[in-house]
Amino acid sequence: MPEVSLKHKIALGLIPRIGDINARKLVSFFGDVETIFREPYRNLVKIPGIGSGLAKYITDRSYLESAEKEAAYVEKNNIRTLFYLDDDYPYRLRQCDDSPVVFFFKGNCDLNAPKMLSVVGTRNATVHGREICESIIRDLARGHPEIVIVSGLAYAMPN
Repeated sequence: MPEVSLKHKIALGLIPRIGDINARKLVSFFGDVETIFREPYRNLVKIPGIGSGLAKYITDRSYLESAEKEAAYVEKNNIRTLFYLDDDYPYRLRQCDDSPVVFFFKGNCDLNAPKMLSVVGTRNATVHGREICESIIRDLARGHPEIVIVSGLAYAMPN
């Protein structure tokens, strides 16, 4: 697959209501990411599982400006993006049908390390909840330095 622009990789994840499974379906159907953004509505509605509602979101393309800004921020701050078709995409995530199409990575660790712990939280944690979580993670990190601890640090996109 030819090199896909960072803007288009990010944009694929920003299309409202598409999700990771449909994003993969679109890439598979068209053969590459950038073609998705050039397709007219009439072609998109013919794709099984996409239909008129999702085709409308895809052809809106208003999210491309946000993707361009995010790509500039990512490059400026030396944040790596890992796209699901990239050779260095973590092998465990490749096993999941709904793994992120693109995710962001900052730091220096082996994402294919034998021992990994993923921390999933909430956007509305209590102070007590945060303190407990921090304590658990701190103790695990001290007692088991071979474990790679990953946090999503997710944020919600406005609808």
